[in-house]
Amino acid sequence: MKIFLKDSDATDDLGKKISKLISSSNNNVIEIHLFGELGAGKTFLTKSILNALGWHGVVKSPTYTLCDEYETEDILFLHVDLYRLNDVYDVQILDLDRQSEKTKVIIIEWPEILGETRSFDLKVCLNYKDDGREALLEDKLIKK
Repeated sequence: MKIFLKDSDATDDLGKKISKLISSSNNNVIEIHLFGELGAGKTFLTKSILNALGWHGVVKSPTYTLCDEYETEDILFLHVDLYRLNDVYDVQILDLDRQSEKTKVIIIEWPEILGETRSFDLKVCLNYKDDGREALLEDKLIKK
């Protein structure tokens, strides 16, 4: 699916739509891979998803922390940024597969380093286009 995002409101709307997919899924773990150049809106989209699912605090890029955790009553969010990692084996220190009694949503920015080592439920590629962004979505959430 291809969507043109003319501004931040359109990106926020996409985050709300993704949050509805997450809410309607029966999966206990949902993994989202976000691709795109620097400044393409990956963290902004993540913030929109988290806000729509009940998180109302600050959401920042985990560029230096690698993984930021956010919790609501029902969901554990792991917001991951792999931009600074050089080896796929370094991802193991983040313990993304840890057990949780809550639904776990893993959002990974810069997942290119992962190759085929992890699968996604939703893949979003954000690209600059004209004065906005183009979002290309590959969705496996609906099919489950």
